[in-house]
Amino acid sequence: MAIDQVAKYQRGQIDERGPFYIKLRGVDYNPEHTSATIEVGRMFGQTLANIGENARWNQKAFIVDEVFYNVVAIKTRVVDGVEQFKYIVFRQKLPKMI
Repeated sequence: MAIDQVAKYQRGQIDERGPFYIKLRGVDYNPEHTSATIEVGRMFGQTLANIGENARWNQKAFIVDEVFYNVVAIKTRVVDGVEQFKYIVFRQKLPKMI
């Protein structure tokens, strides 16, 4: 990978749809110890997509500790021509109690 190059993954396989990615931030070519700095992340988007009905539905939903969450809002604002992130809202459906 080149510096600032991004590779997207889904279920452990390279996949341009994501939603997981790695980005090479920098490489230190020290003769005794070469190291790299990488960014590992997850994309969120497609908030209007229907779960399972859209090719990029996985950018809207995720599972943590067997609990299903989905993204319901991503808020940004433009300040001096630069878009800035403000907040993200996740929703978890409450389990049915028997």
